[in-house]
Amino acid sequence: MHRAWIAVVAALSLAGCFVGRTGTGALDGGDGPGLDARVDAAVDDAGDPVDADAALDAGPTPPRDGGPPDGGTDAGDGGPSDAGGPDGGTDAGPPADAGTDAGPPSDAGMDAGPPDAGSDAGCDPATFTPFCDVDDLVDCVAGGLVSTPCPFGCAAPVCRALVPANVGSRVAMDAGTGGLAVGGFETIRIDTDTGRVWEPGFFDRDIRQESDGVGLDPDSGIYYERLGAMPAGGADLGVFVLGSLSVPSTGRIEVVGDRALVLLVGGDVLVEGALDASADDRDGGPGAGDGGDDGDAGAGAGGGGGGADDAAKNDSGGGGGAYGSGGGAGGRAS
Repeated sequence: MHRAWIAVVAALSLAGCFVGRTGTGALDGGDGPGLDARVDAAVDDAGDPVDADAALDAGPTPPRDGGPPDGGTDAGDGGPSDAGGPDGGTDAGPPADAGTDAGPPSDAGMDAGPPDAGSDAGCDPATFTPFCDVDDLVDCVAGGLVSTPCPFGCAAPVCRALVPANVGSRVAMDAGTGGLAVGGFETIRIDTDTGRVWEPGFFDRDIRQESDGVGLDPDSGIYYERLGAMPAGGADLGVFVLGSLSVPSTGRIEVVGDRALVLLVGGDVLVEGALDASADDRDGGPGAGDGGDDGDAGAGAGGGGGGADDAAKNDSGGGGGAYGSGGGAGGRAS
């Protein structure tokens, strides 16, 4: 009996070495109770090997490392493989969330459409016809739609424009943006021939200097232009373009020069005081000819005829002045 146990211990030692060299998986190498190695190599008292693989391998062995329980064959008997263990089905399948992750993004339908193709589609300037959108003019510029506000209303294919009499489109209404505000008990003088605007006094205060000439004065923002008569035969023009104009009841504007005064104001206009463009004795006012000397006709378009003077003192008065035509006949003294 003692000899049989000694043989068993020796067989166990040899079996452990054989299993280690062949690398037969986790179960025979130590992940289970080691029954396969012991029973396969054990010898009963009669000296015959006892093979209990079929019975012992059939039972499940709890996995310890997350892998299949025993992928190799038994250590020495060529018996059936342990690959069909109870957890092979679970480990061999696809990841649990494969179905959810494989689907299309949840917002693919909304992102697939064009954002605003109607507005961004562009236009062809060669074939596009401008149109009015209430008081805005819509036109095609460089392949895109451009909306332009029309201050005086829209009349496609253009914005309505204010066309001043005697000036027409020769000077833009927005050429000057500076305002002219006359103070209380203040007099401002305007020269239609030079474009100068100033407050006369012991020391004149220039608002727009004569040296600024025609064009826009960047300091005052007042634009000045000299224009010929329109229609022909009328007075030449001195045109001033302002952003605004205000003259209080105690304020005064005096106009000098040979050219008729034209004020184009793009913004608010409030004139409660005096705007004086009258003549000075025989000197005609802006846009008017000078009066004639004794017996001479008046100068300029529509100047009155000269009066008569004879020795008998039968004098006649000069003719009345008029605009663009001869004045009325003067009276006769007897």
